Amino acid sequence: MLPDVKDRYSEQDVADFYRSGYWTKDTSTSIADKWAHDAPNKVFMSDDTGEITFLELKNKSLALASELVRLGVVRGERVLVQLPNWREFAVIAQAVSRVGAVIVPILPIYRDAEVEYICGHSGARVAFCPNSFKQFDHVAMFERIRVSTPSLVHVVPVRGSEGGYRGGPTYESIQAAPAGNELAVAAGNADDGHVIIYTSGTESKPKGCFHTYNTVAFSVRASLNAHRWTDSDVAFGPSPLSHSTGYIMSYLTPLHAGARSHVMERWTPGAGNRVVEKERCTITTTATAFLRMSLDSYRHEPVDMSSMRVWIAAGSPIPEQVINEAREVIPSCEVLSHYGRSENQFTTTCAVGVNADRVLKSDGAPLPGVETVILSEDGKPLPVGETGDIGYRGPGHMLAYFGEPVRTAELFTVNGFSRSGDLGSMDEFGYLRVSGRLKDIVIRGGMNISAREIEEHMYRHPDVSDVAIVAMPDEKLGERVCAYVVLVEGTELTLDGLSTYLKHDCRVAIQKLPERLEIVRRLPMTASGKIKKFELREDVACKLKLESNSK
Repeated sequence: MLPDVKDRYSEQDVADFYRSGYWTKDTSTSIADKWAHDAPNKVFMSDDTGEITFLELKNKSLALASELVRLGVVRGERVLVQLPNWREFAVIAQAVSRVGAVIVPILPIYRDAEVEYICGHSGARVAFCPNSFKQFDHVAMFERIRVSTPSLVHVVPVRGSEGGYRGGPTYESIQAAPAGNELAVAAGNADDGHVIIYTSGTESKPKGCFHTYNTVAFSVRASLNAHRWTDSDVAFGPSPLSHSTGYIMSYLTPLHAGARSHVMERWTPGAGNRVVEKERCTITTTATAFLRMSLDSYRHEPVDMSSMRVWIAAGSPIPEQVINEAREVIPSCEVLSHYGRSENQFTTTCAVGVNADRVLKSDGAPLPGVETVILSEDGKPLPVGETGDIGYRGPGHMLAYFGEPVRTAELFTVNGFSRSGDLGSMDEFGYLRVSGRLKDIVIRGGMNISAREIEEHMYRHPDVSDVAIVAMPDEKLGERVCAYVVLVEGTELTLDGLSTYLKHDCRVAIQKLPERLEIVRRLPMTASGKIKKFELREDVACKLKLESNSK
């Protein structure tokens, strides 16, 4: 049984959300149909190989929706979509919504283990995937996992397939069929299930965040207002459409605004900067790492990025040095901090025109209609300035972790605040500062050391390109600080040199200094740009064990 709005929100909550305009009767398909009528020939989404107009989006999604009905997809059914940043994603997403089904977007880098888990957990009936991508046969993978996922009945290949899976259709064959055979479809409404967004699984098995259209569209409307979208904007989309950032900011928000979205199949910093120049992109939301790498690339290959007016950095806090450098490189562009998670998308954001000091010292203010509090271990609100678990209550929260009622119940306090597991504090002006994960601390001899604090100091070091602070096990103190560092090309760094810099230039307490330095070429990251710190913790623990055994 699917989660229902009344499982999460009271009748009074729902009435208040509608009355305040936080929720509406609009759906993604009603918005798309509006633009197909008002601006039929305007390009909605472009990628590396072509583009699609608003009218084509409507017509192609209607044809595909009819095929989904023929394949037995009914209201509430789950449809898995594993595609790169291709414009077909928007057509498929629209078609799924037109039949009242629930889209399950997953990253194209996922392989058998991840896909098998999510496909089985979601109970998806139909899957869309590339015929092959980056020399990997996705169709063959789905053939393998069908053995353990009985719910999966149909696989529809996209691009490059002459024949369908087991005699079934391909995306291209569906679009090539003569018009006039469309079946009547029963569209869902804004309070039905719309999408299951699986968390990136940086610490454990991914969780499926079950959203209605209203719970995701709340964040869309918030961005439209805070970031002042217009139909003249061109969104730059390097983040995966199958991740919450790309889904919201490269698909749904441009759709609502009537703007154009240009998505990149394969992002590299230099190529991304050239796309901004060529397409005259104006706004983007990326992981903080994307912004940092784009700035590094600009130093070696300057391009004209003056069309950019807003760059929103999400997923991890922005070091002050990165914000300052971005202002020098793209003076026309406001770099804005933002904090959210798959469970509720937007928690806080900095709006266009906000005082520059707010961006430097915070991750934004709560959205209208959202209550953000800092919680103690026992779930009680903490006063201004104190650090604790960031709690959320408002109209943008998911209904549940799909299929996991116990984990859903554990998420909430008795007052209905959702625990984020992220550490933060609120200032006297109501702005939030994220200081890391609850687990992202090093407990050295009983002293809690914030990894984020040390990282921010290290980002100011001229030889440091990227850094991650993790805990390493220690028999005497429990844990000590370990620094994984990516160096600026052509530079060197020693542990003694780093310690001297942190002690004398940054005035860091001796107890907080890294006691091991690992120089690496790159940090392990999820496709959405989050550092996989659990891999680094495992790496240093393994190295320490080997070193101990060799003594």
